[in-house]
Amino acid sequence: MWKAARLAHRIDALEALPARSNCLIVSVDDPLPQAQVWPYYHYADALRRAYGVRFSEIDATQVDETAPPRPRAHVRWVLFQNWFDVEPQVVRRRAEFLQTAYPNAALVYLDWFAPVHLPYAEVLDPLVRWYVKKQAFRDFARYDEAVRGETNLSDYYSRRYGIELPEYRDAVPPGFERKLVLGSNFGLSPQMIDGFLQRQWPDSRSIDVHARIATRGAHWYQRMREEAAAAVRALTDLSVACQGRVSLARFFEELRQSKICFSPVGYGEVCWRDFEAVMCGALLIKPDVGHLRLTPDIFRAGETYVPVRWDLADFEDVVRGQLADVRGRQRIALQAHEVVSDYIRSGAFVAELAPVFS
Repeated sequence: MWKAARLAHRIDALEALPARSNCLIVSVDDPLPQAQVWPYYHYADALRRAYGVRFSEIDATQVDETAPPRPRAHVRWVLFQNWFDVEPQVVRRRAEFLQTAYPNAALVYLDWFAPVHLPYAEVLDPLVRWYVKKQAFRDFARYDEAVRGETNLSDYYSRRYGIELPEYRDAVPPGFERKLVLGSNFGLSPQMIDGFLQRQWPDSRSIDVHARIATRGAHWYQRMREEAAAAVRALTDLSVACQGRVSLARFFEELRQSKICFSPVGYGEVCWRDFEAVMCGALLIKPDVGHLRLTPDIFRAGETYVPVRWDLADFEDVVRGQLADVRGRQRIALQAHEVVSDYIRSGAFVAELAPVFS
């Protein structure tokens, strides 16, 4: 159904933008960035009623900057994404091009990236009205901190493992915080909305801990994930699903049979698996992410997830404690599921976009 909905809104050239569309979404055709775009489809009717939004979507690769379209004065909003490794000056040129093509439109950048950093804040600040991101630091002052690598995660783990990385600092202009808007996360992706709206959990669960952890990647990332995988393998007396790759269908069946899901961080703190675990009713255990803001917020310690230390020193004690506390574990898992399902049903996504579309 969601693929059919996309086809009805997709265009293959800027000149093909229908006269009825007053909003253009320039997106990246990959499941990660598309998870940020799909809620606009799910709530298309509500967005039209609330703000008069009628949108079309075009793949970023089909935007030909050498052939500007006729200026469309009726377009009020242009939302755009790009792939994560695009150079800042290229992103700036894309924004300038879109502003020229749609002179009356408010430019809105959709940052779908895994890390919490703001890689394009400096170049986009003069051009965009809003910068929408899946998660942000609770303390905005942290964006002024220098880090090793490019993120707070590469900084922590490179120091932990003695890996030398160049210093990096986000160039965040003064006042940029006013442009930062929290957008939806993985829970509103097309693959997961139905699972949150139609809760079907087994009466009993046979797997104690689910933690299938991929480890290949950048040096600090690989060391961090290997450490996480080793902590799970050390639970030799428990029923653990952690070895090898499985099909997606089996992966979800395992999660529905799991009491606990351990979800280490990736290149960013928030992962698909966080929401997948919550959708399937497994208690989410994760390195402490209390420094983040996100929506819907499934990271309320002791209410919707259980945090562990980043060095995993308390990992085994936390796992065994949660396995022993059946009622407490089930309560937290249910509350986490309700946070997301209530968010979806309430239409809070639409209300949170009031700054963008008002």
